Amino acid sequence: KLLRKEIDKGLTVEFFFEGIAPIIAEKLGDSWKQDTLTFSEVTIAVSKLRLLCQELESQYFEPVNQFQLAPKILLFTLENENHTFGSYLAALKLKKERFNAQVAIGYSESDLFKLLEFGDFELVGLSIGSESMINQGNTITDRIRRNFSLPIVAGGSFVTHHKTLSKTCLDVDLLEPTSKEMKDLLKVN
Repeated sequence: KLLRKEIDKGLTVEFFFEGIAPIIAEKLGDSWKQDTLTFSEVTIAVSKLRLLCQELESQYFEPVNQFQLAPKILLFTLENENHTFGSYLAALKLKKERFNAQVAIGYSESDLFKLLEFGDFELVGLSIGSESMINQGNTITDRIRRNFSLPIVAGGSFVTHHKTLSKTCLDVDLLEPTSKEMKDLLKVN
């Protein structure tokens, strides 16, 4: 209710998606980790936040035919990863930048590889929410490199809060890249 009131008062949708929503999601996750909110309370709050996001999506970026967008990017969170809202927000931001961003949340490795095999993706984005997912992330990114030869980028709350450590422990091409950096990596305009 508070966010709806602020939007009605003039809070820009862009600031909501790029500034406020990620902070709210992170604070909810932190509250769960610190046991100040239950898993159920966080799940309900994130669900309400996501509904608000879906309601505002059409104001955030112009609706376009997905086939007109390029390049095609797959953003994924690892199986058993609890931090998934950021991937959704990242995909929206990339769509705004005219990327064809698709999200795969919690797929098994074999299902993820099927997507990559038949999806004609040009870049893969890995979301790392916590330190406990680093080894699994590196294992999968190594297999993606060997089987598909795709560039790989990473983001997520772990990367955001541990940039220096992420540079040394994640085997990816870029960390939290801008759209320009991704276009440069893919050699597109």
